[in-house]
Amino acid sequence: MLHVNEVLKQLHKLIKLLTNNVNNYITRINDRCKDIISDILDSEKLIFTQNEYYAHNVNDAKIDENGDYQKFNAIRNKSSMHSSAIDMCISLDCYHNIVIDRISDIIPMTILKHFKIDYIQKWNENIIDVLSSEQVLENLKPDSETTKKMKETEKKIAIYESCLKSLNDLE
Repeated sequence: MLHVNEVLKQLHKLIKLLTNNVNNYITRINDRCKDIISDILDSEKLIFTQNEYYAHNVNDAKIDENGDYQKFNAIRNKSSMHSSAIDMCISLDCYHNIVIDRISDIIPMTILKHFKIDYIQKWNENIIDVLSSEQVLENLKPDSETTKKMKETEKKIAIYESCLKSLNDLE
């Protein structure tokens, strides 16, 4: 019979193997998220939108009750900047707001999908199923020191059983 500490010692290798599998799995998810987010941010360099609110916001932004764009009134009034340059500033400001809204949604959604949903749904196939029964058995095998202690304990048990039998025979 093994002492509890000996059993825990045997399980240590299996725990280490599982821990490595979990760490590798999390690293793969992290790397995949980084790649996807990097692609998203790179694609934002294309300056493109199909957002229907963009044109609406540009038109609304140009006109306030005085027919001026409030945010750029100071520039318009104090600058000799051409009106098309001011229109470009208005357009870029509206596009900037759309990009910020888009990124503030898509990046957390990407992280949520990969770190929470995929992590949970694919737990078995990536953590548990990668351990073959041979690996489990190999990692549960007692080491040489434990095997030696087991043999010594078995010998002691045999001696004690023999002594008990001898004592029972005396009666």
